[in-house]
Amino acid sequence: MDKRELEQLRYIKKEIEYTQRRVDMADELVEKWTTSTVVEGSLPFFPYTKHRIRVRGIDMAGYEQEAKKLRRKWRAKLRKLTKKIGEATEYIESIADSEMRMLLTLRYVEGLSWQNIAQKIGVQGDGSAERKRVERFLKLS
Repeated sequence: MDKRELEQLRYIKKEIEYTQRRVDMADELVEKWTTSTVVEGSLPFFPYTKHRIRVRGIDMAGYEQEAKKLRRKWRAKLRKLTKKIGEATEYIESIADSEMRMLLTLRYVEGLSWQNIAQKIGVQGDGSAERKRVERFLKLS
């Protein structure tokens, strides 16, 4: 796993949230499928003249089919994104150095700035030393 893939984690997490909202709202996102037809009818009273009546409505079968199709597509995307996060997490957990695991988790999984990471692990400074350690580690691995 390289630096570019790790940097994508924070965006993947956001994309998962966005896609999950889309799955939940699939019914509202699908345009209502309207259909219309013409039927013949007559007046209910004498002289009972025959005339054409235009009837409009929602094609529920097409609407539900389209919503299911979108949900299936977005759930497949969720599985793919979740798999990427799992792979990155496994990679980070496989690192022997505890401090490096913590730095990588705080930066790429939690999405913290280097300064916040330095504060979180209890060191003085702006996090540049931690950033350099991580960059060196990723370059060598």
